[in-house]
Amino acid sequence: MGLMNGATSASETGNRKRNRVHRLEQPVAAEQMRVVVEATAGSKHAQIIEIRVYKWEERSRA
Repeated sequence: MGLMNGATSASETGNRKRNRVHRLEQPVAAEQMRVVVEATAGSKHAQIIEIRVYKWEERSRA
């Protein structure tokens, strides 16, 4: 299990979906998480309603 120290785990550009899921390839041990919004689609404001983080479960990725 990797320990993240300021590294990027997931990133996305051009997202206009209401719901977005990022599944990491490997588990990450962390005490904090930071979300950075670099731009919006023309709005002056970005809004994040909810973030969920789940315990890693090993499963087939076929």
